[in-house]
Amino acid sequence: DAYKSIIPVGKYPITILEIECDPSLIDVNVHPTKLEIRFTDELILRELITSTIGKALYQTSLIYTADEKDIKTPTEVITPVESIVETPILKEENIDSLWDLFEDGDSSNSDDNDDIDYEDEEDDEDEYFDEEEYQEKIYTKPSVTVQSLDLEQSIFDKLRYIGQYRKTYLLFDGGDDLYLIDQHAAMERWMYEKIKLSFEAPANKSIELLIPITLEFGVAEIPLITEKEAELKRLGIIFEPFGRTTIVVREIPLWIPKNLEIEFISDIINHVINNQNVSKALMYESLAKQLSCKKSIKANSSILDIEVNELLQNLKSCQMPYTCPHGRPTLVKISTYEIEKMFKRVI
Repeated sequence: DAYKSIIPVGKYPITILEIECDPSLIDVNVHPTKLEIRFTDELILRELITSTIGKALYQTSLIYTADEKDIKTPTEVITPVESIVETPILKEENIDSLWDLFEDGDSSNSDDNDDIDYEDEEDDEDEYFDEEEYQEKIYTKPSVTVQSLDLEQSIFDKLRYIGQYRKTYLLFDGGDDLYLIDQHAAMERWMYEKIKLSFEAPANKSIELLIPITLEFGVAEIPLITEKEAELKRLGIIFEPFGRTTIVVREIPLWIPKNLEIEFISDIINHVINNQNVSKALMYESLAKQLSCKKSIKANSSILDIEVNELLQNLKSCQMPYTCPHGRPTLVKISTYEIEKMFKRVI
């Protein structure tokens, strides 16, 4: 949970935990071979672990640093036919190919939880761990407020824009190092934090539209939308039914970008009515990822210098500017030493 949006979906950190506690808070007699123990309040412990790890991560520089072995392409060796033997061939993989396995925009699997059951079937009902309650606390009421280090924020201040590569990557001179920013991942991170913060606000501020938005839905969807009226109102969407297949939206959240109102409102409503059995916290997390990905600047798109500066400032303001919501790097550093190694200036 602490690493969500920092590492890709399906990847898990290697973690060693040393937990010090009063022996009276644990029960070591719950497993015949002592392979498991029971804590008095597992919910509080999990919250403590998650918030502690999160605090450490958000105060650490997570800039991905590329070195020569990540950049160079292995040379293909052609073996004469007569000397071929049936032996395994090991191929060096470019580390960047690992990120390509992840598809942006699909956050449906991003909220998978471990399937480990720490409780026996005979356990009392009041001792069972409530996963939904835990997720609600983690996503809606963070117990630790974290901020990026000022030292790391200064990195963005010293970057000088050089140009755009393949209409996807922004190149910056950082003094001693070369920096590359993925324009889609950077905007996605900023949009994600902006949307998620809006969802977590006690009262989502909305604006009344001069010209209401009319949206068409299926006959079977209108009752589902009406049923979720209170939830949509909490998100800043005020509407009223208008016929059997139409709703009229009169107020929308302030954060929705101009000229994208219809797309955003449609996506939010569809996401809410199609996630009936998911906790609110997980639904908001998934929705924030989906909207931020779909509405961010895409790869292979030209970008103006003024837009580059705005994107850089937005990324600088993020709590976690080093990865997109799906865990891919937003920023990659290539040191002068690594560049000089590739040009054989140093050994």
